[in-house]
Amino acid sequence: MENLKTKKFETKVASILTETKNRITNEVAKHIETFATIELTVFTNENPYSGDFNNRIFLTYSDHYKANSGTWMSVGHLNHPHTNMDDRGYIKGVATDLDGYLKLRSAKMLNHNFDCVAPIYFPKFRKSKNSEAYRNNCNKIIKSGMSELNEFILEQQKILNQKLKEMTDCSLLKYLRDI
Repeated sequence: MENLKTKKFETKVASILTETKNRITNEVAKHIETFATIELTVFTNENPYSGDFNNRIFLTYSDHYKANSGTWMSVGHLNHPHTNMDDRGYIKGVATDLDGYLKLRSAKMLNHNFDCVAPIYFPKFRKSKNSEAYRNNCNKIIKSGMSELNEFILEQQKILNQKLKEMTDCSLLKYLRDI
């Protein structure tokens, strides 16, 4: 069921979606520019880390056992690399400073506030016999907008992750943990 209020709501939601997508695209472009300014030191078992450990954050991928996580983050030291044994050591990793880590964290935190903004424009259907159908239609519009934005953010995170993979051969956004 369509009426004038639902059509206006649909056009408003479409404009909010385009504005949000443009904002997210601009943020991704800025993050890609800042990736060039991050000091990243890549190391592997064949080429171990030889730099300073003070004020360094290490993001390592480890060959792990079932109960352990495959990705580790540590501050100021490497997590027991066991370079003598192939099944326990880190395979590859990246060292960065706190500034670089914060730039990576801000790139990981792409999001939207569509779920808070769209209900502000939700129309009121007071004395209509089809008001329930109109409400359901508007709720479907909001749900489809949410799913569209969530998929768009996942695509943009893949773009960021691909850029980092080109730079370091690691998917760094998956490695990040809270300090």
